[in-house]
Amino acid sequence: MGFTSDSSTLFFRKLMENEAFKEKFINRFCDIMNTNYETSTVTAAIQAMKAEIAAAIPEQASRYPSSIASVSAWEASVNKMLQFAGERTGYMQGFLASRFGLDSVVTVTLKTNDGGYIRPNDTDITAGTKGVTDAALWSGSYFAGTTQTLTAVPREGRALVKFIVTDTANGTVLEYTTNPMQLKLGSGETTIQAVFE
Repeated sequence: MGFTSDSSTLFFRKLMENEAFKEKFINRFCDIMNTNYETSTVTAAIQAMKAEIAAAIPEQASRYPSSIASVSAWEASVNKMLQFAGERTGYMQGFLASRFGLDSVVTVTLKTNDGGYIRPNDTDITAGTKGVTDAALWSGSYFAGTTQTLTAVPREGRALVKFIVTDTANGTVLEYTTNPMQLKLGSGETTIQAVFE
């Protein structure tokens, strides 16, 4: 019995029958693809590991040719990993869309000032978050038709005044004061600005 047997996936398959769990799973998957597995983050990690061990590769290839045939073979393997990192997001979005019958992928842009930050679902968009180069103006990819939970997290001594949500597909600009806010994504790019005082 392998790890993908019916009995080993029973619990997860039963959870996926729950619509609320399924949507949280899809949103969490997108959160992670937008941060930890964001292409430049993964590429940088691969490049850093490559730089750290590159000097040892010629000796490894010489001593243990069955593990690494040559330096050029090792380089080719690293390039495959870099290619994988570059293609992963699109592939996974396609898989999720096909598996769960999802609509198109839309870009969600979060804008803040020094008064705080926004947390989509369970992911803090701050300077210390992997995949985030600018927490004040950050974009991620989510599926149209999904509902995102957006929480404004004010810095000490600050407070949220409102969210301003702009939907480029229909040109609407709406304001919300509920925090956290539930937002069902439309079919076009959406910008969410948190205004703090």
